[in-house]
Amino acid sequence: MPRHKTILIVEDEASVRTALVDAFSRAGFEVFEAHNGEEGLLLIEKNPDIVLLDIVMPKMDGIEMLRRMRADSYTKEIPVIILTNLPDSEKIAQAVGGDMLYAILIKSNWKIEGIVAKVKEKLGME
Repeated sequence: MPRHKTILIVEDEASVRTALVDAFSRAGFEVFEAHNGEEGLLLIEKNPDIVLLDIVMPKMDGIEMLRRMRADSYTKEIPVIILTNLPDSEKIAQAVGGDMLYAILIKSNWKIEGIVAKVKEKLGME
């Protein structure tokens, strides 16, 4: 039996994180969750297939977490989808280096099912 795909969800807003964890669990993913970038970096050692990363978080924001991931040879190739409420995705892409990202999704423009579909598409599960 093939192993489940794994996802690390790094999101400080509890209601959003819970909804994402539930949706990805129902979709057959093994889910790891973190409340901020600091926790996310600790969990990245689980080597997830993909990371869903918020930008604005306490302790360590998503941009800093992504920079640290990309500086580490072990984690630099893990695909990342930014999920944010910040409206200026161009500025975000410049801040983190657009070539490092699969997508930047504005939370208000996406339903949970669409986010799951986008992740599955990236991982070749569709």
